[in-house]
Amino acid sequence: MLEKSFPIFQYFVETYIKIINSGGTFNREELINLFQHYEEPQSTRQLLDELNRLEEIINKEDWEIDKNILNFIMKNNGKKNIRDWIHNIKRQLK
Repeated sequence: MLEKSFPIFQYFVETYIKIINSGGTFNREELINLFQHYEEPQSTRQLLDELNRLEEIINKEDWEIDKNILNFIMKNNGKKNIRDWIHNIKRQLK
């Protein structure tokens, strides 16, 4: 479900956060800059759209969230961490 609903965000997390930054070399701003540099402009626009939709979802109660999305949130250190990423990415991409 997550890969269908939020493919670019999942790609960003899996590729940039978990693989490229697996050693903790980059800060959030540097990872976002790398994404903007190497990915298509359309991907950046789609990422912003997905972040807006995901932001609405994480503001719901856990029982209201699709279980696949909730599992992704929990695997990535919970709502607070995802919310921080959303705000940082949106702020930098605008």
